[in-house]
Amino acid sequence: MQAQVVKTAASAVREINAVVVSSGLMLKTVKVAVGKQKWDNHIRKQFNQTKHILVHDPASSLRTGDVVSISSGWRTSKNVNHVVNKILAPFGEPIETRPPVPTEQERIAARIAKKNAKEERKRIREGGAPVVEPPQRTPEEMEVLREERRAARRARKEAALLKKEKEAAAKIEATIARNLKGKARRERESRAEEIEPAATV
Repeated sequence: MQAQVVKTAASAVREINAVVVSSGLMLKTVKVAVGKQKWDNHIRKQFNQTKHILVHDPASSLRTGDVVSISSGWRTSKNVNHVVNKILAPFGEPIETRPPVPTEQERIAARIAKKNAKEERKRIREGGAPVVEPPQRTPEEMEVLREERRAARRARKEAALLKKEKEAAAKIEATIARNLKGKARRERESRAEEIEPAATV
């Protein structure tokens, strides 16, 4: 988990300047406006446009009107994938009177601690069983495992294809039997029609 958190944080290198347009309405989340350009196909020109993004504010340090620096790659919910890095220009309340914005290292440490606490609660809930770490496999073992999975997928596909072929054969047999039954019925009816005139004579 720690390696995954560090990798996620390392991938978030691009910083975007934004303006806070809404704060205090969501828990540890603010809405910011960032600038982008939109192509007008009729005029054949780029025009400036504003886009709103939900940003994670870990310490609730932001106020409406602040100019902040944000980066993506820090998902905290379904619709929140950005996090605030620092306040570039505060609006209204001074920075000294607000909770400090956590640094990247502090955010990583907090997430790791939260994950460890969750695993500990799970261990206690399951009766004190130790948390089992996934086994570390060598590249050769991983290749063997992939081959086994491919073979299992091929076997499932072949079984599904064989099942479809059996169902198609059963449908054909049922159709042939139905046609034979109808043909026999029509022959009996025709023989009965031939016998009736002879009986009347």
